Amino acid sequence: MSTQTPVAPLAPTEEVTAQRPAIRAVVAGGIGSFVEWFDYSIYALFAGYFATQFFPSENRTAAMLATFGIFAVGFLARPVGAWFFGRVSDRYGRRQTLVISVILISASSLIIGLCPTAASIGLWAGIVLLLARLLQGLAMGGEHASAPCYLVEQAPSNRRALFASAYSTMSIAGSLAGAALGLLLTSQLTTAQMTEFGWRIPFVIGAALGLAGLFVRRFAHEAELPSEVTANPLRTIWMQHRRSFLRVIPIAGAMSLAYWTLLGAFPEMAIAAGVSSSQAFAANTVGLLVMMMLLPVFAMASDRFGRRKVLGGGLLAQAVVVVPALFVLETNPSLVILIQIVVAIPAAAIEGALYATLVEKFPARLRGVGMGLSMALGVALLGGTSPLVQTAMTNIGIPLWGFGLYVLTVLLLAGFLAVRMPETAHKPLRTV
Repeated sequence: MSTQTPVAPLAPTEEVTAQRPAIRAVVAGGIGSFVEWFDYSIYALFAGYFATQFFPSENRTAAMLATFGIFAVGFLARPVGAWFFGRVSDRYGRRQTLVISVILISASSLIIGLCPTAASIGLWAGIVLLLARLLQGLAMGGEHASAPCYLVEQAPSNRRALFASAYSTMSIAGSLAGAALGLLLTSQLTTAQMTEFGWRIPFVIGAALGLAGLFVRRFAHEAELPSEVTANPLRTIWMQHRRSFLRVIPIAGAMSLAYWTLLGAFPEMAIAAGVSSSQAFAANTVGLLVMMMLLPVFAMASDRFGRRKVLGGGLLAQAVVVVPALFVLETNPSLVILIQIVVAIPAAAIEGALYATLVEKFPARLRGVGMGLSMALGVALLGGTSPLVQTAMTNIGIPLWGFGLYVLTVLLLAGFLAVRMPETAHKPLRTV
């Protein structure tokens, strides 16, 4: 007669050990997002200080347009990076791409921080800025093609949005760190000092953060590789997953457009509306903190009640508040903190459900290219051009709330698509 040995319950130390891989996966997947959004935030936040350092200072408006134009060009490099690194991610694993992308992010930030000014090297300053942004854009495409996939693939089936929300939470933390650093620097340095050297400090710090991310990702656990490899992933996606691909583009673009309009570039708009630099950065810090705290809550709601309700509801709610928020900013800028809190709530709902939703739209063998490229196109076309569009509209006399109508239109379209898409929250990941 056979006997069975009773299985002893896990000791507390064993339970803790079992949780450690999940914690390491969340940190490894999210650290690049922290560095990415720290870098992008400081570019938007400090553009007013370094624009005339890279371009002729006689015409500040032209220098700002050129600076934000290069900002947009960096986003346009994302689809190329998403396609290339997405193929690497799908074929050789997510970790390889995670390591490469964080190295490139760190290098591009250091190049910007140490680049000589136009007064020293003339037009080459603008060219170096352009090349650094292109490098950063390629890296960001790789980041989007691997990090959310990595997080979702590491997650339990009923916690996919919660795990994926680490990507958004860390991005908000990066933006928050950029805003807090802006508050610190602008409160300690004069405008002349900020223009002369203060703007360089955040970019050098960003490079150091990238090196820390490299250390974490080198030891990340690799997700299981797909059992099959697609020779021509773009053709396969277009033939078999075209509807999902085309749906992701405006949804991801709307998220990016709304985020940059209402949070990322908000301090610059608030300062233009008459708010002091310190007050603008303080309000932005409060808004980002509120958003970061609410992200896991909306992610868990998405895991329980479905992607469509949380993501679609967030997009439509943001559409409702965008024009009033910009109108109040322009007419009563003293309410700047309240505005940031109001817009942060629907933004948290959008990002709490977004990444799990997008990853679930594609099978594992196409996930890096499909999710990464479609998201990169949306972010490039709508989010990356938003500072340029807003600056151009302001210069021809269109008020901020007029720009808000443009954002409103995009959000309504994306919200309509989100509420009508197939629900994937409760399906096994391998069946999508």
